[in-house]
Amino acid sequence: MGYQKKRWVVGRVVISKNAITEKLKNVGATSIGDLLFKDPNLKHGEFEFLLLNDEHPYWRHIPSTDQPVWARRSMLYFENKPLLITEIFLPDVFHHAH
Repeated sequence: MGYQKKRWVVGRVVISKNAITEKLKNVGATSIGDLLFKDPNLKHGEFEFLLLNDEHPYWRHIPSTDQPVWARRSMLYFENKPLLITEIFLPDVFHHAH
């Protein structure tokens, strides 16, 4: 996700093999968020937040920055199957939030 060719968010989805549904198999180039959030039966778990540092494994996905980088994760239940969603908010997202 981004604006004017600048990335704002890096996402990661972890799905166990037995949780892959036919819809997920056929998502193709479509954003998985577009598929998930159109489902009226989607269930959402609690959010967990973390301020990342350069020792965190996700730091390698972040362009060089001296700004704080926040991440959040939560469990989603799509077709009653669990998916772990992690979003890393790059510094540019906060510059456009006001």
